[in-house]
Amino acid sequence: DAKIAVTPSLNLDLTVNPDFSQVEVDQQVINLTQFEFGFPERRQFFLENNDLFEQPGFPDTRPFFSRRIGLVRDTSGVVQRVPIQYGARLSGKMGAKWRVGLMNLQTEDRPSMGLPKQNYTVGVLQRNLGLSNIGFVMVNKESLGISDYDPTVFYHESLVKENVIGTDTIKSLSRYNRVFGVDFNLRGLKNKLRGDMYYHRSVDAGVTDKNYSFGTFLGYYGRNISIQLGQNGAGENYNAEVGFVPKLGVFSGYYSGFSRVEGRFIPKSNKISTMGPYAEINFTNISEWRNRDKIIKAGYKISFFNTSSFDVSGENSFQRLVRDFNPVDKDVYDSFLKGESYEWNRALVSYSSDQRPRLTYKIGGSVGSFYNGTNNNINGQLSYRFQPYGSFSVQFDYNDINLPENYGKKQLFLISPKLDVTFTDRLFLTAFAQYNDFSQNVNLNTRFQWRFKPASDFFVVYTENYLSSNFVNKNRALVLKWTYWFNI
Repeated sequence: DAKIAVTPSLNLDLTVNPDFSQVEVDQQVINLTQFEFGFPERRQFFLENNDLFEQPGFPDTRPFFSRRIGLVRDTSGVVQRVPIQYGARLSGKMGAKWRVGLMNLQTEDRPSMGLPKQNYTVGVLQRNLGLSNIGFVMVNKESLGISDYDPTVFYHESLVKENVIGTDTIKSLSRYNRVFGVDFNLRGLKNKLRGDMYYHRSVDAGVTDKNYSFGTFLGYYGRNISIQLGQNGAGENYNAEVGFVPKLGVFSGYYSGFSRVEGRFIPKSNKISTMGPYAEINFTNISEWRNRDKIIKAGYKISFFNTSSFDVSGENSFQRLVRDFNPVDKDVYDSFLKGESYEWNRALVSYSSDQRPRLTYKIGGSVGSFYNGTNNNINGQLSYRFQPYGSFSVQFDYNDINLPENYGKKQLFLISPKLDVTFTDRLFLTAFAQYNDFSQNVNLNTRFQWRFKPASDFFVVYTENYLSSNFVNKNRALVLKWTYWFNI
């Protein structure tokens, strides 16, 4: 790795054969939805100035998502690492009003997984307009050494695209994929007004229409009321292979809308800082404006001067399925069928304690119906800081799902204790365990770090994964990593 200061505010980062073995493992989740969950980036090379690269689009329509590089799911659904051969990133400021980001990386081929060498480029140019800004984004992915005539069966599913041409759906290999777009972010009225809008288009061989993504958002944040209105959508042929657009994994093109109104009152109290009701609606339509997903929620939130908060709400959900789906386990239980509709109601409550003491906690839960059955949930986090030496925390999520007939009856439990210890200003230990019977995995991860000089470290990392049902070992790894930083 190398870092070169091109100017005091513009840096060039270079890497050859980067290693991320010391990176902390992902925090596992219980995902009962149809959509992909977006885990945060943890690899250091992608984190510097990542707001510049990952800001374009909206949270569920990002044209660039760095975890698409060097990480891929195999046929069993397990995330595998694909080694990165080299990378370069130029990022920072050019003058007082311009920000620039340019990144290029190439991964090794993995014939056993159907992956050729792939080259990735992303460029962002942003111009500040007071508190507002306008930006331009370009994302390019090239799969090297393949042709249009290669059979799709020999390649990874991420390289196989389905193009809708008239009434036909045609499979072909994606030799390249590009996205170009413009984003505008508005800030005004002393930051009480916020607006965001974007328009992106993807470029693929043989695709000329329905290859767009768009979004607009407008929010007003006053002292006593806040209002948010938003919409976004994507055409049937929009394809951001290096991006994060989870709804396109379910819908072939869609339009979504969102609105939220929140009242805020300041009572004459020495304990309550603000309180008030809120209501919001989310919906997703597909072609011919047929509603497929809708969530209506209303609640009341109280915030206290001691930083604690309380929230109670009710929620109505509706789904009309576009494909067979079972939220518990499609391989074990019967699936709800494409075209079927379900509507259910839930009550939710959450409390977050005072965050200033050494001992803090968050607790939440929900009860009610779920598809054609019920699901009772409780979740939370307990944290304790033993200053100045570190902290201990434990997170948990429990779902008691009871669906009729053979659709699924199961208790899903996730617990993840974590220990962070600072022995000295140079010696650190992180120990992390996760038990998740939804993904049938138990993970142990321990990392010891000795920072023997600034930016220079010695790591010892041990990772092990078991099946949660019988604790049979799936894999384990012991890694020793030494890095030394030279100032030239």
